[in-house]
Amino acid sequence: MVNYADTGFIVSLYLEELTSGRARAAMASLKEPLTLTPLLRLEMRNAFNLAVNRQRITAAQRNEHLAAVEADLAAGVLVEAVPSGGDLYREAVALSDRYTPTLATRSLDLLHVAAATLLGAKVFYSFDERQRKAAKGEGLKVRP
Repeated sequence: MVNYADTGFIVSLYLEELTSGRARAAMASLKEPLTLTPLLRLEMRNAFNLAVNRQRITAAQRNEHLAAVEADLAAGVLVEAVPSGGDLYREAVALSDRYTPTLATRSLDLLHVAAATLLGAKVFYSFDERQRKAAKGEGLKVRP
């Protein structure tokens, strides 16, 4: 089964956030890895760099978090996947027409839902309510 998590969920596994406990508990019950796309890599790295900028962590700690991500890839906790760029944007546009008028979803949220559906995900992990509603509307099981 393919599991997809948005950036907020994945970042909360590495940086201490209000949602970290819930994310770690959800991860403890996972039997399959989480998918890591290029978009997730970029957003995660940017979140770590923003944490450095905001003096929540040091540059050395950021590097430790990035190394932990690579270790999780090597261990099979995360698995890389790259959806087709053209398909990704076409799907996100369709999702925008379906969900943004009523849910006020953001473009990056739609890109995550589009990636999840294109990669054949069955479960979508997110703490973002609007994104969770769009994912659920696309037939994904939403957790935590």
